[in-house]
Amino acid sequence: MEELYDDHVNLRTIAKEVSAIIAGPMPSDFSQLAQMRLEFSRLLNKHFQSEERHLGKILWAPSGMPGTALDDWLKQRQEVRTTFSEDIREWTLPLIREYWEKYCTETKHHLSLLDGMMLFEESKIYPLSAKVQ
Repeated sequence: MEELYDDHVNLRTIAKEVSAIIAGPMPSDFSQLAQMRLEFSRLLNKHFQSEERHLGKILWAPSGMPGTALDDWLKQRQEVRTTFSEDIREWTLPLIREYWEKYCTETKHHLSLLDGMMLFEESKIYPLSAKVQ
C-alpha cells in the first residue's frame, strides 16, 4: 500500500509543476512541459496497474463499502484514466501552442479530477483495503 501513497506524492509533485507552468504566460520552449506530460502519463498508468494489483480484494470481496460508493469510485477512476489518456493523445505540442488558454483551462480541470480521486482513495479506499487484507 505504501507504493500507492508514494505514487500520489509523485503525481501531486508533477501536477504542482504543471500547474505552475500553466499559471503563467505561454512558454517559448515546451520541452519541460512535454517531459512532464510524458512522466505524468507513465506514472499514472503505473499507478493504475499497481492499484489493480493491490486493491483487487476489495473489488471482488464483500468489503463493507456500499456498492454505490465503490461504483462511484470505479467510475471516477475510469474518468480520470480516460481523461488523461485522451489529453496525451489529443493535445499535441503544436495544438497546445495554438490553443494555450484552452489547454490551460482543461488541464486545470483534469488535475482537479485527479486530486479528487486521490483524496477519496486516501480517505476511503486505501484504509478499507487495509482492513480487508
